[in-house]
Amino acid sequence: MRIILLGFMGVGKSTIGREVAEMLNWEHLDLDTVIEKKQKCTISDIFKQYGENKFREIERFWLKNISKYNNVVISTGGGTPCYVNNMELLLESGTTIYLKTNPQIIFERLSRNNNERPLLNKKNNYELKNFIIEELNIREPYYSKAKHTINIGNSTSKEIADKINDLIQ
Repeated sequence: MRIILLGFMGVGKSTIGREVAEMLNWEHLDLDTVIEKKQKCTISDIFKQYGENKFREIERFWLKNISKYNNVVISTGGGTPCYVNNMELLLESGTTIYLKTNPQIIFERLSRNNNERPLLNKKNNYELKNFIIEELNIREPYYSKAKHTINIGNSTSKEIADKINDLIQ
């Protein structure tokens, strides 16, 4: 069995994924971390050196690879479901869960560390807010295909992990 977490950057997919994996005594795989380890460079460096299209090819390759593991919680990148039929692969590979929250909460989280994410590229607050709203509008149709949606609001990662555990039992 596989649990696959998806949603916009900053919603807590990695933190919640680790929490759920620990509860189930499963492995947690963060797709971005897998890519960085296997490619031996950071996501930012891949974007800078090769561009987003090449990154999405690499992402698809590693997604297909880790989608074969069993008893694993996979945290995807925010854009993963939106490219190269990845959403279909995710739906076929396991129980997909969309971690959803409102743009203001995402903004508050991302504004604290926006230089760490290639697509944010040191945007000012106005640009960041607009980017979040525009991208959510584009990505929502993909995210909403997930088997389950959890509105996370201001819940803690432990509370969300408990909800996920209840969903799959």
